[in-house]
Amino acid sequence: MVFTQEMQQKQVLKLTPSFFDGLTVLKKSVPALFTDLVGKARQNPFLSIHYQVAEMDDSWLSNDLVSSENLRAVLEQQVRLERYAPIIQNGLLVIIDQLDGEGYLRVPLEQISDEEDISLQHLQECLTILQTFDPIGVGARDLAESLLIQARMDPSVPQGVTALLTNGRQLLENQDYGALCQQLAINQTELEVLLDYVKQLNPYPCAAYTTEKTQYITAELLLKIEDNQCTVELFDEGLISLNFDQQAFDQMAATQDTEAQRFLAGQEKQYLNLKRLLNNRYDTLMLVGQYLVTQQSAYLMGATPALKPLLVKDVAAHLGFSSSTISRTINNHYLMWHNQPLELKQLISAPIRSDGESQSTVLWAIQEIVNHEDREHPLSDEKMQYMLEAQSIQISRRTVTKYRQKLKIPAAAKRKE
Repeated sequence: MVFTQEMQQKQVLKLTPSFFDGLTVLKKSVPALFTDLVGKARQNPFLSIHYQVAEMDDSWLSNDLVSSENLRAVLEQQVRLERYAPIIQNGLLVIIDQLDGEGYLRVPLEQISDEEDISLQHLQECLTILQTFDPIGVGARDLAESLLIQARMDPSVPQGVTALLTNGRQLLENQDYGALCQQLAINQTELEVLLDYVKQLNPYPCAAYTTEKTQYITAELLLKIEDNQCTVELFDEGLISLNFDQQAFDQMAATQDTEAQRFLAGQEKQYLNLKRLLNNRYDTLMLVGQYLVTQQSAYLMGATPALKPLLVKDVAAHLGFSSSTISRTINNHYLMWHNQPLELKQLISAPIRSDGESQSTVLWAIQEIVNHEDREHPLSDEKMQYMLEAQSIQISRRTVTKYRQKLKIPAAAKRKE
């Protein structure tokens, strides 16, 4: 392959959303990830993507097993799972209500403070918390802040990126690379490393949650139960694989053309980077999935009717990850269990009592009471509260009502036969 002068294109960098091409491999659902990778393969003549889902009985599919990713619901769920103090929860929910369709906070905090009668300092603290949520970059007030949030949350961010996106923003937009090198005290090669990293950041971190397109789920993990032990392994039928045409690459690599060699090196580098990211995704899924099924093994094997209390922060502390990483791993990722996919986040159960009783235990107890009640004289929420107290479950009547509604059980008057 020979690159002529006419084939060369000038590469420029502007701090605009269309320039960046982010690939957040860990958090994406399988269909969304496959779509992204196919887009990458179209730009790389040596790269091909393979993804094949095994045929299975789909009679169990229902609307509950269709992902309709809603940004507000995803953020509110993270607020609930982390069990923040009520004052923090309220501040977070107020800010979430102010986010636009792209997950940006366009309304000044000062205005929110005046309208909601919440101190500006408290709102600033809540916004700092929100900006650690998944998708990383949510809650930013503009593009530059979104990119900066993503960089700061990445433990592998190259040194100098933060300074580039803060102090060097104007020079970056003006493509004044000489001045940038001087300001950051780096050379041209070091600047190119920083720019390559910035190109991978996502200007639309909430895009996956703003679409109305429905996506069917695909499991990537398989639960195996043997000798009263729960283990997890990768579910081959749900995995994506990358192939690199090494033979064609080697043939073209024999060229002496400098531009061609640079092109080939870039294509190979992209493949190796995507392969690394995909392997990291599966490694993380395996670690988190195995810990979850180990903790909830009694439930998964049918020995108990309810999950044990387990919070996102508990999983994060045990595995040495951040809570946001765990949140990204359990949302929209599924485990094949009894030939049906189970979302990993369903294995998280928040305690609602001081002794650690889990939500699922209370839900199960309410369902059992209703299942065995006299159909001609159904029990009121107040009477169910007394029966729960007899089982040493201390909750209010209002909580009984809330959980009854969550189970989609009608009120007593409507259950009477």
